[in-house]
Amino acid sequence: AHLVMAAHGIRVFWRLLAWSLYLFLPVLVVSMGVGVLLRWLWERRTGRSGEYLAQVRSRRWMISSLRLAVFWTLALHVYFWIKLLVPILNPRSFDAALWNLDRTIFFGMSPNIFFLNLFSAPALIRLMDWIYANLFFAAVVLSFPFFTTMTSERIRFAYATSGAVLWIGGSWMYLAVPSLGPAFRYPDVWGDVFRLFHESRYWQYRLLQNYFMVVDLRHGVI
Repeated sequence: AHLVMAAHGIRVFWRLLAWSLYLFLPVLVVSMGVGVLLRWLWERRTGRSGEYLAQVRSRRWMISSLRLAVFWTLALHVYFWIKLLVPILNPRSFDAALWNLDRTIFFGMSPNIFFLNLFSAPALIRLMDWIYANLFFAAVVLSFPFFTTMTSERIRFAYATSGAVLWIGGSWMYLAVPSLGPAFRYPDVWGDVFRLFHESRYWQYRLLQNYFMVVDLRHGVI
C-alpha cells in the first residue's frame, strides 16, 4: 500500500503508521479488555468464570491477543489510507460503467430505481435509515470484542483473518474500480426519498465533504 502511495508522491510511511498505531491500537486493546470483563461476567452465570479467567491470564492468550490487536490495527491502517487516498491514487470514476453493468445484469432495469420504487414507504425508509446509521456501525464495533475474547483460538483468528481479507481486499478492489456510488453520483434518482434519510444524510455529507477535500489536495488547493 505504501509503495503505491510513494509512487504518487506520498512518502510518509513511518509517520502514517505511527499515527495509526497511536489512534487504533489503544482503542482495540481497551475494546478487548471490556469484552473480557463482560464475557467473564457472563461465564459467572454458568459457573465457568474461574476457567475463563485462568485462560485469559495465561501467557499464550495474552500474546495471541496482542497479535490480534496489532495486526488488526495494520489491517485498519491499510484499509483507511487506501480508501481515503483513492482520488489521488486513481482519480478515475467507474460510476457510469457500473450503473450500466447493473442494468445489464438485471435485464435493462436499474436495481437502484427498482429498490426505491419497491421500498418507498416513509416508515420503511426511516427504519432502513435507522438500521444503517445505528445497528450497522454497532455491529462492526461490537464484533471485535465479541469474537476476539472467545476461548477458541480458532474462532478468534478466523474472525480476524476473514475480516482483514474482506476489508483489505475490498479496499484494493475499490482502488482498482473507484466510484462514488449512485447516492452521490446520481442524487436525482433518490431525490424523492432523500428527506426521509435523516441520520444517513449526515454521514453522506461528511463523506462527500472529505472526498472533495482529498480532491482539492490532489490539485494542490490545500
